[in-house]
Amino acid sequence: MILPLLPLSHAFLGFLSIAWGRSARATLICAFLFDAAAIGLYYAGSRWFGPVFVGGWKGPVGIALAFDPVSLAFLILGVLLELAVAVYVWREQRRPYFFMLLHALFAAAYALILAQDLFNIYVILELLTLTSFLLVAYDRRARQVWASLKYLLLASLGMSLFLLGAAIAYGYTGSFNLAEIRTGIAGSPDGPWIAACAALLVAGVAVKAGIFSFSLWLPAAHSTASTAISALLSGFVINMGVVVLIRLDSVFRLDLPLLVLGAVTGIAGAAYAIASLDVNRLLAFSTLSQIGYLLVGLSLSGGAALTGVLAYAIAHGSVKGLLFLAAGESSRAVGSTLIRDLIGGRRRIPTGVRFGLLVGILGIIGIPPLAVY
Repeated sequence: MILPLLPLSHAFLGFLSIAWGRSARATLICAFLFDAAAIGLYYAGSRWFGPVFVGGWKGPVGIALAFDPVSLAFLILGVLLELAVAVYVWREQRRPYFFMLLHALFAAAYALILAQDLFNIYVILELLTLTSFLLVAYDRRARQVWASLKYLLLASLGMSLFLLGAAIAYGYTGSFNLAEIRTGIAGSPDGPWIAACAALLVAGVAVKAGIFSFSLWLPAAHSTASTAISALLSGFVINMGVVVLIRLDSVFRLDLPLLVLGAVTGIAGAAYAIASLDVNRLLAFSTLSQIGYLLVGLSLSGGAALTGVLAYAIAHGSVKGLLFLAAGESSRAVGSTLIRDLIGGRRRIPTGVRFGLLVGILGIIGIPPLAVY
């Protein structure tokens, strides 16, 4: 089966990057080519494919993977940012361990996108948290270390809540599989244990998704990490929380909670972005606001709403990745991340980077015919 090979290939290439030493950056290009080909072949060959049980273990504790429209959308986003980051870091002098961590990040993200059971979602979220923590603090600057520690602590708290919610679901339905949980709660959808379970699961994922006010880690982590990692965090990794919320929304009644959380997150993110003087913090808070829009769209039940959410997620992730990469190059040219310094030193910014900024800005504000519109 091709599905398990997507995350496993990155695990293999992560180890290979250590062996290749200075040629480790080439493993990102190899991964992009394999991932794009695998996704294309799988989509062309079988379209939407039901759960694949890794190792043949079915039932309540089996590892279930599935390829569906949600998986396809976020895999496409991942592959796009994988290529962008591979091109961006090609000229940077990075140790092989950096590329190993990047592969670990993509392996965890792709496994999460395909996962269909609560326990493995929990395990993968923990792996994603750990790799994100290490990548944010990779350059070992004081601000990066503090931001990564704050992220790790808050994410660990969130994952504890998620695990408790998963335990409640297993205790009442006898399964971690999302489809079986959906069947198990069909007879009593308004039971108090269901509300408690859903609340704990959503609260746990809210940290990863950057939902206000569970997003205290987001501005610091996204604005202090290296440029490539900031682009990945804001463009791709934060969307992994949205993926899990989409899965949970298919099991529990989350329309009203998602609407409220989305509205508050969107407004708060926009307000903080307006007040930001640092370009990276502005982009980080902008991501917070965009996540709110995704949640509001997700709260509108229906196939058309989900299609809109998926299209918007791809568009926003791509544009936000472009903006972080262009902002990083601009800051490098000017020597500052303050918006007023970037405006004053705009003539020192290369023309290509300025064009990238222009496209990203027009895209993020929704100017037709750019994708975010």
